[in-house]
Amino acid sequence: MKTFEIDQIVKPDMSDYLIHMTSEKSFNSILNSGRHESEGLINALVPQGAKKSSFNHKIACFTETPVHAIGAFIEISKRRSSENMVYGIGFKKAFMVEEGVRPTAYLDNTTLGKLLQIKSSESLSVSSREFIDLLAPFVHPLGEKSQRQGFSWEREWCSGQ
Repeated sequence: MKTFEIDQIVKPDMSDYLIHMTSEKSFNSILNSGRHESEGLINALVPQGAKKSSFNHKIACFTETPVHAIGAFIEISKRRSSENMVYGIGFKKAFMVEEGVRPTAYLDNTTLGKLLQIKSSESLSVSSREFIDLLAPFVHPLGEKSQRQGFSWEREWCSGQ
């Protein structure tokens, strides 16, 4: 069995689905914006609250939170709760991996700062810059020293551009 196919029967804290959580308005927009009637479209955007200078990557986010725990996923996030983000669109995780969706890596402030410092270095080779730009959409702050809640509990996956 592949890692991406482990389901809740085998391991109750796992899901073989990735779910994009959204509001009713965005949910309807997704369903109505595909190329044809049987297709929807999730747009990648720069996340709300992102520091534009250090994170300007458009991403679409998904959670691997098991369906039976989605209620807690909504309740823990004040923003999701206040914006009524109670609608989810689920996809098989194995399919999403084929489409380039990857798990988010959460880095502590020091490590993330060093990555951003390297990224802004003028002496960085073109291939190194391309590699960091490829990796950057999937790297987020751990939030270990922040007053705001961190996000590692979300079990987030992203598609990056």
